[in-house]
Amino acid sequence: MVLSLLIGLTAAAFIARRTASFLVLRPDQARLTPRCAVTLDEPDASSATGSVRVPARPALRVLITPVLEGRLTTARYRPLVEYLARRVGREPALLEHRTSSEVVDLVRNRRCELALVSLGSFLQGERQFGMEMLAVPQVAGEVTFQSLVLVPASSSASSLLELKARRFACADTASVTGWIHPAHWLRQQGLDIEKYFSEYSLVVGHDEAITSVASRFVDGAAASSLVYERLVATDESLSQRVRVISRSAPLPIPPMVTHPRLDPALKLQLSTLLLGMQRDPDGRWALASMGVDRFVAPVPSRYETARALVAGSSR
Repeated sequence: MVLSLLIGLTAAAFIARRTASFLVLRPDQARLTPRCAVTLDEPDASSATGSVRVPARPALRVLITPVLEGRLTTARYRPLVEYLARRVGREPALLEHRTSSEVVDLVRNRRCELALVSLGSFLQGERQFGMEMLAVPQVAGEVTFQSLVLVPASSSASSLLELKARRFACADTASVTGWIHPAHWLRQQGLDIEKYFSEYSLVVGHDEAITSVASRFVDGAAASSLVYERLVATDESLSQRVRVISRSAPLPIPPMVTHPRLDPALKLQLSTLLLGMQRDPDGRWALASMGVDRFVAPVPSRYETARALVAGSSR
């Protein structure tokens, strides 16, 4: 146990030396108030003895759900978090997450100031405590995406109706694109979703759902078009191993959100910064790192179809 502790402290010290002014927090650490957040600046004399310096400034805690690529890549979002934190005079802190319910709870309990969440998480949080949209990413000129149903390229299936008694994968049962939409469609056909597939595989993310199909571990899966298109862009062979057999109607891209009772002045600052990033050189670099054109103002009415979809799935 002592050896494990020493190894952990050594690793923490190494990370502190290699990472400047940036903090990645696990969800269990997000309960820390900004006053307690640590900084990872280059060490001073005290850090050599293993102590951690408490920053003079509060942290800007930004929770990121990897809705754009399926798996959180700190390097993609670090420029965004640093850009926003620098502009509002706070220490940058990126929060990791594990599940949709965890994401909703972190925002509900005000353990972060800003979050990029999945569509399902937003709709759940909006319904439960008024989770508020600040901005919406525009990707490749669009502010919508789709739920895709995929099968191996060699499969003869051409619709969900041909996947009865087959193995099916999804990233999260709270995901609109990964589960709620295809499940709703099957219910509309009068089918019992609980008994429809022979096996359900709950995988880590949309990317894993897609690769499970490509490797023929499952016979079908539902996933976000945003993640599928990112994967195909980096691995062209994927489109030869996987085939899309259905696409949903356009759904609104998941938004950047906050708690409705966030300090109004900070809320206005963050909203203004997000909506104007494309006009700032550093902002444009942060957007490019994420693969986002720009952030646009949210239009609540665009989410009505998704709200109805989620409400129908809970009946």
